[in-house]
Amino acid sequence: MSLLSSARRSLSRHRRMTVLLLLLALLVLALCVSYTLFVLTRMRQETGQDLMRSTQRMASYVDAQIGRGQENMTLAAAACAALPDDQARLDYLATLSGTNAAVETALFSRDGVLQFAGSGGFTPEKALLDQTLDSDAPLVAVFPHPTDQAPVLLYAAPLPTGDGAAEQGILWMDTHLTLERWLPASETLEVFLLQSDGQILLSVHEDLSGGSLFSYLGESAPLLGSSLEQTQAQLSDGTAGIYYYRQNGQDLALVYAPLAQSGWSLAFSLPTASLNETITLTLILGVSLALFLFLLFLVLVLLLRRTQRQHTRALSRLAFVDPLTGGHNATSFSLKAAKLLRSCQEPLALVSLDIRSFSLVNQAFGIQTGDKVLCHLYRCLTRTLSQEELCARIYVDRFDLLLRMDQPEQLQSRLTNLAQRFNEFNLALPDSYFLPLTVGICPVDDPTLPLEGLQDRANLARKEAKRCASDQPCVCRFYSLEDHRRLQMEQTIYNRMKRALADRHFHIYLQPKVSLCPQAVAGAEALVRWLDPEDGALRPDAFIPALERNGFIVQLDQYMFEQTCQWLRRWLDAGWNPPPVSVNLSQATLRRPQVLQRYQKIQRRWRVPPQLLELELTETMVSADLDYSARLVEEIHSLGFRCSLDDFGSGYSSLNVLSRLRVDTIKLDKRFFDGMLSQQDGPRSEQIVAAVLGLARQLGIKTVAEGVTCEHQTQFLINHPCDLVQGYYFSPPIPAEEFGRRFLSPQGRAAFSAAPENS
Repeated sequence: MSLLSSARRSLSRHRRMTVLLLLLALLVLALCVSYTLFVLTRMRQETGQDLMRSTQRMASYVDAQIGRGQENMTLAAAACAALPDDQARLDYLATLSGTNAAVETALFSRDGVLQFAGSGGFTPEKALLDQTLDSDAPLVAVFPHPTDQAPVLLYAAPLPTGDGAAEQGILWMDTHLTLERWLPASETLEVFLLQSDGQILLSVHEDLSGGSLFSYLGESAPLLGSSLEQTQAQLSDGTAGIYYYRQNGQDLALVYAPLAQSGWSLAFSLPTASLNETITLTLILGVSLALFLFLLFLVLVLLLRRTQRQHTRALSRLAFVDPLTGGHNATSFSLKAAKLLRSCQEPLALVSLDIRSFSLVNQAFGIQTGDKVLCHLYRCLTRTLSQEELCARIYVDRFDLLLRMDQPEQLQSRLTNLAQRFNEFNLALPDSYFLPLTVGICPVDDPTLPLEGLQDRANLARKEAKRCASDQPCVCRFYSLEDHRRLQMEQTIYNRMKRALADRHFHIYLQPKVSLCPQAVAGAEALVRWLDPEDGALRPDAFIPALERNGFIVQLDQYMFEQTCQWLRRWLDAGWNPPPVSVNLSQATLRRPQVLQRYQKIQRRWRVPPQLLELELTETMVSADLDYSARLVEEIHSLGFRCSLDDFGSGYSSLNVLSRLRVDTIKLDKRFFDGMLSQQDGPRSEQIVAAVLGLARQLGIKTVAEGVTCEHQTQFLINHPCDLVQGYYFSPPIPAEEFGRRFLSPQGRAAFSAAPENS
């Protein structure tokens, strides 16, 4: 009995031990599973918090962009309020829109009347305009275009009066708004700009703009306890949150954060498939390993934490890493550079850099080779950086750097050395292919200037550097106020040129060409003058180069030719005998097809004898392509026009040009005659002029001395006969009407012929 009892007790103890071990194993399993679920939940929460923080940072960035626009509108409203009348305000608003056809600016009043600064557009709802006039702060709104439903961004601000409610305001509209205005484009994220009721104001998918977020999510299945009702309530209350859902077989997360502007929210939709797969796999491994060895559970915890860090790094890489170079992207550079500008005590400079004619690399060697070149350039740039310096690829081949700058010459030398190291790959190539760098530098000398302002100035300096012809591996240019003023001047010219041509603000001035023996006006040159009603007379050297760069010079050339024909017709109808008038033609005009035929139609329409019209070509222009210029001169003669060569002697191949072109007249460059006034160079200049005049007589080419200003030059040209003389000694350029009265009317012609010398 005792043995049986002992056996039973032993069996009972084993059973109890087995049950206890089983319970202990189950307890360990439950603890492991519970802890695993806790860690997974915590990881999901922290990942969600990271998503929320990233979204809130981007929302703050968008708020700053919108706020900057409101500040600009406040400044623009104050500037408009200080202007004398509505026309001046509209002219000012036209400068804000620039040449962007999608941007419209207007002046509006309380009665709903809008005056557009440009060609005009649609009228926003009057309620928005009234709301602006009843408020002291600028208004910002996004709404669909009434025609094509495209998103429209509206900024509106009242004109301050200082004594009550505003009666007028200004508005600025971008009729082709995209999210890239505020955020960098992304191929992996869907971004929404939402109202508090869930209406989609703006989306990367244009077909979603104007719709409802909840309609878009209506067919989705919520995950992880998310609900549309909670999301709707959070958006309505202006709070941040995350909505997990499944749509079209894909697990997604919608992360949203409120903006400070007008009750809007910024939302990002991104896939969470990789996160969910990792979590599920980790759970299975944790439960399986917990059945055998408790210690492996600790390893699993470490694996979970490492996975969490990987996901955090993946999100950070997605937002802040350039996919090509693996370095900073534009967003990361903006955040880090702004922080460095606030903290660094040493002098800094913002550098904008690119490869001159980089597109040729892609065309000649392919995009993959071009990408390798960019990666090589990035490595060369980063090798030279110190601890408190930054570098990032902004787009294509443009890189921005924030560098220390003790002395400008030192920084320029550093960048030149960098360009040389960048091109060292040519040492191993049988055929060299050098890639020069173009660099714009803006010293950080104004602590109040934001990073965007520094980048704009560095970009301006870089574009100015591109205009400089150089064989050096690096062309550097520092930003200067003169560049900024010139750019503003060119922009003003661009904004006003079409209206100036339509309103006849361009005037024709004529400078006489005088034959010396006997003294008589035997020709004239037509010169353009821009008489602006606001700024007065603009210098030709201030606006003509700008018009040549943007191509508007072609229209101006034709306008001047037609004005010349009109005045010649007027003088012929009056019974006067006008001399031939020469008209300057730009290189852009001469390169246009059928240009001479169009000029012939103008000449025939005004019934002007073609021999009274002389077309002037510059020596620099014709030297660039002598074969084409020779054919052009022949065509000019075939139409009955005369042809002259301006600025003769200013180039390097004057005699070669003279041998190839059958021009009627050459105009000796004024620098020859300026040299006559020098005691050192005067005799040599006189010998050269005398030789050129003699050569022209032998070739049967008429001569015009340009820029004659004194009696000494005139007497020399009498002794060494020159067909015509032009210069301030006889007359400056004068309006066409005054030219006719002084030199073509019977009284004026007689008075000028009787004058012994210039009065």
